[in-house]
Amino acid sequence: MFDRREKKIILALFLVNFCMIMDFMIIMPLGPIIMRVLEISPKQFSSLVTAYTLGAAVAGFLTFFLFRNNQRKHQLLKFLLGFVIVSFLSFLCTSYHLFLISRLITGLFVGFIGVVQLSIISEFIDLKKRSTALGVVMAAFAVASIIGVPIGVTIGNKVSWSAPFLFVFAVSATVWVSVFKLLPELTGATSESKDGRFQVLSEFAASKSGWALIGTLIFSNFLIVPFLFPSIILNGKVSESQLPMIYLVGGVSAIFSSVIFGRLADRYGNKKIFSIGVVSSVVAMYFATNIYPLPLGVIILIVAFYFAATSGRIVPAMTLVTSAVRLPIRGQYMSFVTCLQHLAAGLASVVAGAIAVKLENEEILNLPKLGYLAMSISLISLYFAWKVPQYSSSNDGV
Repeated sequence: MFDRREKKIILALFLVNFCMIMDFMIIMPLGPIIMRVLEISPKQFSSLVTAYTLGAAVAGFLTFFLFRNNQRKHQLLKFLLGFVIVSFLSFLCTSYHLFLISRLITGLFVGFIGVVQLSIISEFIDLKKRSTALGVVMAAFAVASIIGVPIGVTIGNKVSWSAPFLFVFAVSATVWVSVFKLLPELTGATSESKDGRFQVLSEFAASKSGWALIGTLIFSNFLIVPFLFPSIILNGKVSESQLPMIYLVGGVSAIFSSVIFGRLADRYGNKKIFSIGVVSSVVAMYFATNIYPLPLGVIILIVAFYFAATSGRIVPAMTLVTSAVRLPIRGQYMSFVTCLQHLAAGLASVVAGAIAVKLENEEILNLPKLGYLAMSISLISLYFAWKVPQYSSSNDGV
């Protein structure tokens, strides 16, 4: 299905995505440890997520104005190197405020990398194959859940809360070398700077359904994500040592979901498959936000269902968004989408932190309220998905 050059591109982006997702996800299961050791509240813990997403949003905003170099490989390697360095700095943090700053800087580099990744996929992978390619790249979420996060959590439990970031640093440095050798030279669309910024912004406004889709989708997910694993431990009474196994099963389900949803979207249409994903995710969100002491097998099943549904729905959604504007301005559009995506995640984390309350008995209260809010917003995203315009001309790919 993919030629040799496309396979190299997809593999390189998969590896980069693996590093970023592992860095972000590793925070969640370490939540109880971080809150205990640093003596912080759920609201302060959610601020760590907010700082990360705020940094990424700022990066997306900056790239809209500064992203004129179209050498995509050079851009990716430069920002990935920054990510590698700040991962090591996160390991060195000894206080909440230092860690908060490091998460903000990490988010900046992740935001830059995210823009480059989406630009590469939208510019160099044909629309007819784009959902499958995105499905493979996003399967990094699942692989990180299976391999990276369990190892990191084990290190965190046995060494210290910051030690997993040394592991992230080592993996990311290795990936940087691999991407340098693997990724071919990529020259993006050279005409994007010829369009005036006001004209570009007017086209962005015309494709408002695309960024509204991503905004509602990400917001709904991040109402739940920051407290999913802390609630499993504190409300579900699951041992921290059992988290790697839960991540393993959840990751496997997400791998199959991402790839299958990608192929189905290419075959039957992104909007139809996205609709199926949203309905599934609404059901999964209900169970994920009503955790109480249950048999371990039931909790694993809930997490697997949640991972599969939320991973599956994002693949056709991102394909819709990458095709919502003309190719010459697509790189700028992706920077705008990335900014909005992380703003939505940051705002959702703030809302989640304000609603969720940690009781004296260590349980987290008000999670069902977050669930109902997330379900409602997910259903709203369906409306926007069916309104997204699509550019599917024969020269859509480069």
